[in-house]
Amino acid sequence: MAADRPARLAILGLSLFVLHAALTAALDPIPPIHNGYSVPSYLLGNVAALLVAWAVFRGSTDGVAARADAIGRPATRALMALGVAAAVGLALALREIDPELYREFGREEGVFEPLTLLAYAGSAGLLWSAGGRWGGAERKPWRMAALAFVFLSLEEIDYFGIFGGMIGRIDGEYAGSLHDLIRLWALGLVGPVANALLAGVALAGVALLWRAGYLKPGWVVGLARRPEAAWAAAGAAFLAAAASEEARLFGWDAAYPALEEALEMGGGLSLAAWSVESAARLARDAAGGAPLRARGTPGGPAATP
Repeated sequence: MAADRPARLAILGLSLFVLHAALTAALDPIPPIHNGYSVPSYLLGNVAALLVAWAVFRGSTDGVAARADAIGRPATRALMALGVAAAVGLALALREIDPELYREFGREEGVFEPLTLLAYAGSAGLLWSAGGRWGGAERKPWRMAALAFVFLSLEEIDYFGIFGGMIGRIDGEYAGSLHDLIRLWALGLVGPVANALLAGVALAGVALLWRAGYLKPGWVVGLARRPEAAWAAAGAAFLAAAASEEARLFGWDAAYPALEEALEMGGGLSLAAWSVESAARLARDAAGGAPLRARGTPGGPAATP
């Protein structure tokens, strides 16, 4: 009975997400409205996404392990690529067919943002669980990857904007979360003192993670050499394109409705595919099957002294 709980939770979350999408398509923003957002829609969409992500965290590791060989096959990779392309393609087609509905789907409480949140939060849960099959130093980089996805998840909830407008606008430009700094940088609204402070905090964080064994250059290089790195490259390309739109480069600010949320969704889904393939690879190695990397290499079994 307990083993069925993640599946039931996933079904509940997906059902709520479908309901949320239908309400978003059929109705005007549902009051109460706070800081320009429909609070019920915001809660329904994000809670639905987090329910599915929690189900992934609680119950997906064994499922991925059982299908690890199939997940690593080119046919499976092609199927996942088709799914990502279809999601982004449908979003862009909707933008041409019904720009107003696309705009509603692209709101913080719309459909694209909660789906991206699901991709990031689900990836965090999956990698955290998959990394738990390993011990000590081998586990730490995967836990760091999971926490990076937690950070990306938080960036999708617009925490500064929705919960009280903590920052609001800087010289008329909206600042809802840290990634909005991209636009502020592009417009020259972040001063040299703030830039130096942010750079110092970032460098200190990287140094601490490196010293603690959570961030290993060799591990990163090892990831870049694996076939699933193509997913990470695709995700980075989508997010770079979204950042360009955010920064209003190439005149993209003239495009209405904005492309950003559809591109971010493509990035999130691509990185989720990377997480699935990485978890499958970890499962294959942890199970003692035919390992796909040599002993002692990043993410593999511990080296023999």
